[in-house]
Amino acid sequence: MKHVKSSAAKDALREICSEVKGIPWKEVCPNATDLALDLLGKMIKFDPDARIDAATALKHPFLTEYFEYADEDYPDIEEKFN
Repeated sequence: MKHVKSSAAKDALREICSEVKGIPWKEVCPNATDLALDLLGKMIKFDPDARIDAATALKHPFLTEYFEYADEDYPDIEEKFN
């Protein structure tokens, strides 16, 4: 929660998180494959630092059939958008 700056928001999130239990993705999306659920779980993280980035997501086994680019097709971008 280091990205949440407001102490009131942090308190509210702590309260909500202590009361709410997560539902397994397999119950939410019963027809999804294990690979799809794995990618979904990596993409939907509250902490932006814990989320999978786009380049890595494109290389996930779930998207193998759609990914055709080699590593050199993507420039190394160290600087984030402001």
